[in-house]
Amino acid sequence: MSLPATTPRQYLTTLTNGWRFTLPTSVRKAHGWDAGTKLLATLRGASLLFSTERQSTDRQASTDGNLARDFDGETLEPVECYLGSGGKIVLPVPLRKRLGWIVGKRLVIVDEGDAVAVTLCCDAKRCESCGSISGVREIIQNVFLCSQCWGNYLREMHAKLRLGRARA
Repeated sequence: MSLPATTPRQYLTTLTNGWRFTLPTSVRKAHGWDAGTKLLATLRGASLLFSTERQSTDRQASTDGNLARDFDGETLEPVECYLGSGGKIVLPVPLRKRLGWIVGKRLVIVDEGDAVAVTLCCDAKRCESCGSISGVREIIQNVFLCSQCWGNYLREMHAKLRLGRARA
């Protein structure tokens, strides 16, 4: 008799003002992390891995397919950060823009044993053009654009129509 594989427990948190989020107590205790623990944040797809040692980034990202986009094969060196009191972690500055996360979004935390993965909650969609998660909506079935890229597209189409009429 075989037992089904268990999926790791997922915890939800919110990216708050000051670019902070909280690691759950059970995750911190399982790793033996206390306030002041130095952690390394490693970019893996659209996820962040937190650990006390360097991590390999060849594992599959624990995230929704829409978010696990390739960052042009570019890899960033692990960034140091510290666990604050109450389990707070400040999102490292070099990774903020790269990830495209914004304050107020929900994050999913998964304990992967040797590291902790943090990813945007699965309901977030990225703009197909610029990768932003702010103001994204489905323009046509399965095509997602942010309001800025959608506006740019509409302006370009309007300009092309005007040029076509001027030549006629």
